[in-house]
Amino acid sequence: MKRVSCSPDLRASSLPFFKGITMKSMFAFAGAMIGLATCTLSAPSAFALPSQLGESDDQVLVIAHRGCWQTVPENSVAAIERCKAFEIDIVEVDLRLTSDGVLVNFHDDSLERMTGRSGRIEDLTLAEVAEIRLRNRDGRGAPDLTEHVIPTFQEMLDAAGDDMILVLDMKGDIPEISREAARVLHANDACDRALFSLVSSAEDVAEIAGPLFGCAGFMANLRPPMGVMSEVSLSYQSLDPLAIAVRFDEWGYLEEGADDVLAMDARIWVNTLSRYHAAGLIDEDAMNDPAALWGRLVENGVTMIQTDEPEALMAYLYVTGRR
Repeated sequence: MKRVSCSPDLRASSLPFFKGITMKSMFAFAGAMIGLATCTLSAPSAFALPSQLGESDDQVLVIAHRGCWQTVPENSVAAIERCKAFEIDIVEVDLRLTSDGVLVNFHDDSLERMTGRSGRIEDLTLAEVAEIRLRNRDGRGAPDLTEHVIPTFQEMLDAAGDDMILVLDMKGDIPEISREAARVLHANDACDRALFSLVSSAEDVAEIAGPLFGCAGFMANLRPPMGVMSEVSLSYQSLDPLAIAVRFDEWGYLEEGADDVLAMDARIWVNTLSRYHAAGLIDEDAMNDPAALWGRLVENGVTMIQTDEPEALMAYLYVTGRR
C-alpha cells in the first residue's frame, strides 16, 4: 500500500481506547505502532489484489463496514480517505441506482436516517441526489447536516485508488446493479479491485449477478439454517469463491467447518457487527476484550473480519503480531 502523510489526528492520541487498564495500555501501544508505520515504514506487500485472497496467507484483513465513519459520515468519500490513512485493507460499499441509472453509495431504503429527509435514492436523479447533504457518523444523534454528499460508485472507486479493495453490497435491483457495476469496473480497468457477495444458493448466484462473474471476485455467504458449514461451502466450490462469509450462533459451527473452507483455498470472513453474526458477540465486546472475539476468530482460521471499529481492530492486529 502507498503511505499517506501524517497528521496529528492520526496519532495514537486520536484512536478509541479499549476499556480497562490493560486494554488501554495495549491499544495505546498499538496506536503508536500504526502511527509509526504510517509515517516511516515500508509498505506491506502481503495483500494487494483480490486474486490474492484465494492464496494461503495468514495475514488478517480488516474490512471497514461502510468505511471508517467514527468521525465522518458513513459511506462517504471522507470515510474512504480515513480508512486509507489507517491502511485499512477493504471497505464495504452499498450500491443503489438512481432513477437515471447511476450507481451511488447509500445503505438504507429511506433517506431519513442519514439525511433527515424522506424519499428513496431510486426515485431521484443523480442531479437531485447530488444536492443532498449527509449527517455525520451513522446519522444517529447527529441531526445537523455536514458538507459531505452521497458519492457515486465512480467517486468511491477513485477515492479507494489502486491500494484498497471495495466489497459491493448491492441494494435493490441486483441484476441491474450488477450490470452497471461491471460496466464501471471494466471502464476503469478495476475488476481486480472489487469483491461482491450475495446471500443466495450457488445455483442462483450466477443468474442474479452474472455480469460480475469474470470481473469482480465472488464471496459466498453461509448461515446456519443453510446446513453444515463444510457441506454448504463445498456447494459453492464450482464458483471458485475467494472468500466464504460465515454467520454462526455457536462457536462449534465455525470450529467444525473451518478446515473444509480453508481446504478450498478460500478465506473465511466473519462480521462482528450485530449479535446474530458471531455467537452473540459484537464490536463493543471486542473493545473490552479483543482476544475473546477477534482473537478467537483468528485462532479458528478467520482472516477477514468486517467491523464498525476498523481502527481498533487494526491496532489489535498490530499489537498481537498479526500485521
